[in-house]
Amino acid sequence: MTSRRSRRMFWSMPFDHRPSDAERLDAIRRHAHDSLRYFATAALGGEDRDWTRAYLDLTANYMALAEGDSLDDRSMLEKGSEIADRYLDAAKRDPWTPPCSFCGDSPAVAWFEGPRFTHSVDAADKVRAEGAWTACARCLELVRADDREGLARRDAKRFEGRDGVDLERAMTMARDMHEKFWKARTGA
Repeated sequence: MTSRRSRRMFWSMPFDHRPSDAERLDAIRRHAHDSLRYFATAALGGEDRDWTRAYLDLTANYMALAEGDSLDDRSMLEKGSEIADRYLDAAKRDPWTPPCSFCGDSPAVAWFEGPRFTHSVDAADKVRAEGAWTACARCLELVRADDREGLARRDAKRFEGRDGVDLERAMTMARDMHEKFWKARTGA
């Protein structure tokens, strides 16, 4: 299973690049933002509320350290509480939905349930498995057509030229990531 967060971090920098402190902090903020959106929506949606609320609060505290004016515990906890509330309010208006596991586009229109990924449902609340790969409308068509190269091309195009990644390298990386889906799906 892949996620937009892990894919973004995987692709965002060349392998020979050591991130600056500013790049590292930006990556932490992006990851915390995506996590907060997910945990806030999950907490409101009834998913194991104690668990999701604990992770929401914990992640909000980390975000408070990045956003806050002070680094002491009291300030972090106060700011963290404000951040958690802000994300819960936002989730009521605009619930988080996962992007496509293949290309990163939104919205996802299908969830392929693990561990075999042969069955798909059309909404997150219908998933009854531990893991799922999501697909946007175009990638769903490619999966149904068993067009592995089309999926890899779609995924790789957005990274070509970024941070020195050429199309061949991006295609290889996309194929490698997608192979986990295809292997489970075909039982190979």
